[in-house]
Amino acid sequence: MAGFEPFDFRFWYDEFEKMITPLANGKFSQDEWEPVLLAQDGLAVGMRKVNQGEIILCQLNLHGRTRANPPAFMFATRLLSPSLKNLYQQNTIVVTTNQLNSFP
Repeated sequence: MAGFEPFDFRFWYDEFEKMITPLANGKFSQDEWEPVLLAQDGLAVGMRKVNQGEIILCQLNLHGRTRANPPAFMFATRLLSPSLKNLYQQNTIVVTTNQLNSFP
């Protein structure tokens, strides 16, 4: 992804656990999903085209990580931005499986 370094998605500090915890507990297969972010044996973030738009499925644990980890904040900001042109094209639906109560 543009604007991120190779190791930006490793070892995020979890404010609630007060230590580094797994970045993505849930992963999904690549069938019919375009990889955005890989995590070991599956996708942590994937994109799928639907009609004129896209769906982004995000399995990253962002809750409690956006303050202590600048890449997490940058990713969450892009993901939740009304205009996702800098990450994806328009007509995008974002699905997250984790709460973002700590954002920003």
